[in-house]
Amino acid sequence: MSSGDNVEVKVPEVQVEKAVGALFGYLKAKQEKESNTSLFDVEEYFLISVTLRKIPTRTRRTPMRISIPNSIYHRQDVSIALVTKTQRESERRLEDYPVDNIKEIVSLKTLKDDMKAFQHRREFLGRHTLFFVDKNLYEVAVPYFGSKFTGQKSIIPVDIDAQDWRKGLSKARDSTYMLIKSGFNIAVRVGHSSQSRKEIVENVMAALPKIVEKIGNNKMIARIALHTDTSMLLPLWNQKATTETFAYTPEEKAEIDAMLARKRERMERQLAQKYDVPTKTIPVLRERAEAEGLNIKDLFKQYQQERQERAQLAELNKRQKQLEAMKQAIAELDESEKSEEEAEEESEEDEKKVNKKTKQEAKKNAQKVETKQQISSKSKPKKDEDSDLDNDNVDNLFFDDDDDDDDDADVALLRGGDSDDDDDEEEEEEEEVPVKSKGKSQKATPAKAVSSKASGSKSAPAASSKSSKKPAAAAAPAKAKKSKK
Repeated sequence: MSSGDNVEVKVPEVQVEKAVGALFGYLKAKQEKESNTSLFDVEEYFLISVTLRKIPTRTRRTPMRISIPNSIYHRQDVSIALVTKTQRESERRLEDYPVDNIKEIVSLKTLKDDMKAFQHRREFLGRHTLFFVDKNLYEVAVPYFGSKFTGQKSIIPVDIDAQDWRKGLSKARDSTYMLIKSGFNIAVRVGHSSQSRKEIVENVMAALPKIVEKIGNNKMIARIALHTDTSMLLPLWNQKATTETFAYTPEEKAEIDAMLARKRERMERQLAQKYDVPTKTIPVLRERAEAEGLNIKDLFKQYQQERQERAQLAELNKRQKQLEAMKQAIAELDESEKSEEEAEEESEEDEKKVNKKTKQEAKKNAQKVETKQQISSKSKPKKDEDSDLDNDNVDNLFFDDDDDDDDDADVALLRGGDSDDDDDEEEEEEEEVPVKSKGKSQKATPAKAVSSKASGSKSAPAASSKSSKKPAAAAAPAKAKKSKK
């Protein structure tokens, strides 16, 4: 079928038919065996497996398209997701030009933000069989799918900027894809268990020459086989082993060494990211691993453990310092509280002294007031007695019968008038004097009545008696002196 470098890769169609028939028999036996435990039919992919004698010097991260006559993804149970830059514009184009099996359109921003969580990304990848990505965003979008899912799902770059939108997406859906990695095995899907034997044989015969052509060097191919997802490999073609097939040219050795160095650096970066190792320390650990003959992964683990121990010690020291600071703060608080308590005690003592002093002063003042009251209470009865004595003297002065007769006679002689009228006037005056001495509140109504009577009965002598009022007033103190004696 194909030749290159004096090595021809040719697979008879009869042999392919036998292999396909044997695999269908295997799937039928498996379905009968699992019919008691599973309600669904067994669905598996048919794959061409190419085993290489040498590690390929040129790897391809982007899948290479291989056209086949019978599509393996154009089925009802296949769901395809399309990742583009502008989601709304792509949805409008899909409405205008619908393509079978494309069930969901997601923007790169949604894939980056909303699918960041592992659970959301797993649900998104579990809903679809195939993923189409705009070829301009392929290198950027693939890392957001996650390394765990990129090996399980096919992520295909497509040209969505083409004029014929429907033709380009349909062509991508109806093809199969090949990915050359840095390994000894290459697997390509060429059929599905839902297809007929004839369709699968046609796909295998159409895909084999293209696979060999894309590998480039036929000497590198050691074996070609056909199998399903769970079956054993059924060989289709084997190359005889010679010294030439296993020998590397100097150029191939240099390319392999460079490839291995790149792979080692990539692995070291992944390990450094996993074990939280700085990038600067990677060369130091590599030299140490080469010198001591150790595995660099073990050194990364050891470095991580040492770093964790150092971090724990630093954390312990930090906590110890915090505890010491807390103790110091507590001691300062205790001292401040003690000083405050002492100040409060001193203030309380001062208050007690002040209160005691004020109480003593108040007591002294009360005693002084008491003594003054006692003195005043003692002096009041004497005044009362004196007032009583004065009243008695006044009474004796004005109401002594023996003296009245003598006084009346003297007054009569001085006046030169009737003694009886003068006696009446003197009686009125004597009645007025005791009333004033006893108090202002008492009224001298009887004296007024007497005086009114005297004035009514003797008006003429009253006029003559006005001239004799001064000697009578002068005589009254003389009588008072006599009564005191």
